[in-house]
Amino acid sequence: MDALISSLMAYGYWGLFLLMVLDPILPTPSETIITLAGTLIAAKKLDLIPAVTAVAAGSVIGSVIAYAIGRYLGRHVLLKYGRWVGIKPAHMVKGERWLNRYKILMLIFGRYIAGVRQVIPYLAGIGRISWFDFTLYTVIGSILWAVTFLVLGRTLTTLFHPVAAWIARYWYIVAPVVIVGLGVFIWRRQRTRHARQVPEDQGNTQNTPNA
Repeated sequence: MDALISSLMAYGYWGLFLLMVLDPILPTPSETIITLAGTLIAAKKLDLIPAVTAVAAGSVIGSVIAYAIGRYLGRHVLLKYGRWVGIKPAHMVKGERWLNRYKILMLIFGRYIAGVRQVIPYLAGIGRISWFDFTLYTVIGSILWAVTFLVLGRTLTTLFHPVAAWIARYWYIVAPVVIVGLGVFIWRRQRTRHARQVPEDQGNTQNTPNA
């Protein structure tokens, strides 16, 4: 994680852009990367608007490349080589079903669904969705996706940095409370499970026929 943050700080917006271009071709932990970029925004190392632009532009270009591959090379290429980039036949079946039923929603929000994000552009090309429709909805979806995770990372950092500092300062109070709370939770769960098991055992005994 530290190495990823260091890389983002070193390459900045161009690093974000390149990683998003590669995402449909060579899957990366995109949500994690964008969220970490959001933490750098909170730390004043990056700015929100340029980061949104880098992520969205990279995502659109990568998706257009994947769309072109699906449109001009076809399904057999994806079936043959998809496994090398993390695309499984099950992902294709699920993606095609959802894309046929909810075309616009999937083009905009499909990137939020793990295992489906990478395959949607290829399937859109295979299904010969028009270039205009694909590009328009991909741009909208990419901007929303970028804003969502960048703002999430920035917000989490802003909210939890003071909390983390407080915990580090008063760890000798927090640690016993957490340990006791965890012990009570486990004890209550075991007690509830035992209470449910006793009636089941009694019922099984009553239903057993006499020899």
